[in-house]
Amino acid sequence: MVAEKWNPNPGSGWTKRAKSLLSNSKIPAIRQVGVEWNSVGVVLRGQVHLYYYKQLAQELVRNELEDIPIFNEIEVVEHKSPQCS
Repeated sequence: MVAEKWNPNPGSGWTKRAKSLLSNSKIPAIRQVGVEWNSVGVVLRGQVHLYYYKQLAQELVRNELEDIPIFNEIEVVEHKSPQCS
């Protein structure tokens, strides 16, 4: 009988998959989104400038991790453009 290796973070495989998906995005802001495991599901954290990017990051992960709860805590922040003097 082979003993199972104890894993203190059972979601680490899912977070790695989610990070891989986001890091391969063509959108730089999505590549910066963080991924964590909260004992129930995958948590997405970070900041983006468009609500569309928030939704897109979530759907990229949701399509791959169909049965895993996704908690989208990505903030949409106002993009400040430099002012001309």
